[in-house]
Amino acid sequence: SRSRSIKKDLLNEYADSMLTFRPAEELVRNGMIDSLCYIDGISRMLRAKTGKDKGALPLVSVKELAAATEATPKKGDKIAVYYAYGDIVDRKTEWSENVIDAETVCRDLRTLREDESVKAVVLRVNSGGGSAYASEQIWHEVKLLREAKPVVVSMGGMAASGGYYISCAANYIVAEPTTLTGSIGIFGLIPDASQLLSDKLGLHFDVVKTNAHADFGTPARPFNPSEAQMMQGYIQRGYKLFTERVADGRNMKTGQVEKLAEGRVWTGRQAVENGLADANGNLQTAIKKAASLAQIKDYHTEYAPTPSPWYEGLFDQQKKDYLNTALQETLGTYYAPLMSLRQIRQMSVLQTRIPYEPNFIN
Repeated sequence: SRSRSIKKDLLNEYADSMLTFRPAEELVRNGMIDSLCYIDGISRMLRAKTGKDKGALPLVSVKELAAATEATPKKGDKIAVYYAYGDIVDRKTEWSENVIDAETVCRDLRTLREDESVKAVVLRVNSGGGSAYASEQIWHEVKLLREAKPVVVSMGGMAASGGYYISCAANYIVAEPTTLTGSIGIFGLIPDASQLLSDKLGLHFDVVKTNAHADFGTPARPFNPSEAQMMQGYIQRGYKLFTERVADGRNMKTGQVEKLAEGRVWTGRQAVENGLADANGNLQTAIKKAASLAQIKDYHTEYAPTPSPWYEGLFDQQKKDYLNTALQETLGTYYAPLMSLRQIRQMSVLQTRIPYEPNFIN
């Protein structure tokens, strides 16, 4: 109340109205936040404060500073190939493996955008999606990158849901004929573990709260009708935004996108036919297209992110394997459902992902 100059009674009214699911602009009007911007907006604020109008901002992490080395120059112009593989997450956690970490990816794409030696970027996507928030942040960086230089997406085995979300802003999309793509949809995911906790584990909860929805999202109880309605509105706005992003990126009308959306999954060949992709081909096809769009003939490719040496992750993997084994022995038949619940609890509420794990059997 003191820091935001908002009366306590008014804050309680905001709490009861579930501001989480309200448009972000309303938070500005209510005085809860000062302004809305993407990460590049923060850069502009820093430029204004430091007086550095041109050139890259001199920002580095301790790791980047320690690892700074002189790169051996290569002949010809540079085309960067950036790999985005795995679940799309807001940020990487200790247990995360093979994820598209929005914080890291946005920073890397921004670096590629500001690097004048990079003439084009190929974004190699292999993902079934993930966090809607993270997908939106990466989409924004791809859009900014496209405004600076050509961006071509090369789709691997999957570029579905959030994987397609981060792809649709590119200049050109190349899909493998068998790529699973599309799945333009969104859903909210808040687990209800009340029966597991009470019937199976014998846990019961008493709740003391200050506001009507203060315990929203607890796994100890299901939604009430009011919460379900607010959640539905939140999801609908996210879905509308997703379809608008696709329509803008693919030069379609929203109605055309909606006929292809609603979670429908397409092969790469079908995606070319319905306009969600431009051509079928592999990574080399995408690199050649990027060179053509950048109007360069003499070029070389550089790949990012650079994989860490195998031995750096050896002991971490052994630690994870040991902990998993110990948990399985301790929890027995409860291990699988509890680990699923743990994974769900780490996910963002809004998900743009295919709601299953594809398993192809010959």
